[in-house]
Amino acid sequence: MSESVIENTQVKGFRADEKLTELIEKEQRNAFFYYMLAKKAPTPQSSKTLLLLAAEESNHAQGLLASYYLITGLKYIMNKKYNDMHIPFFQPALRAMFHNELKDASDYVSLANLSNDASLKELFLRFADEEKQHAAWLRELLSGLM
Repeated sequence: MSESVIENTQVKGFRADEKLTELIEKEQRNAFFYYMLAKKAPTPQSSKTLLLLAAEESNHAQGLLASYYLITGLKYIMNKKYNDMHIPFFQPALRAMFHNELKDASDYVSLANLSNDASLKELFLRFADEEKQHAAWLRELLSGLM
């Protein structure tokens, strides 16, 4: 893949390949966090919801990996291990992830607006909608625990 393809695919202010690697790692870290949090869930339904969130975050990472490959022609290998991840108490963790999902939704909208690549714009906007849905699921989950 020529360097010009990478250089021409921009998210204003960032090279798309560099931004994608950051997002891939973040989405995969969130997936692992939800998976670990599901183990602490007080009910089978809350565990099921958290496992669904883990799967969706992992799907985001996979979509970003595909975009990375399309832009660079290279396969990105995630290099982070999350064995040191601290899982806080259940309800505070849900609260923190609720706010994280809303921020991620906003960040994806911003990235879509800054991208010069139609495929990335579409992906970022879809992920923004999904992150908003994740926040709604977390709100529902928390309301059932109050």
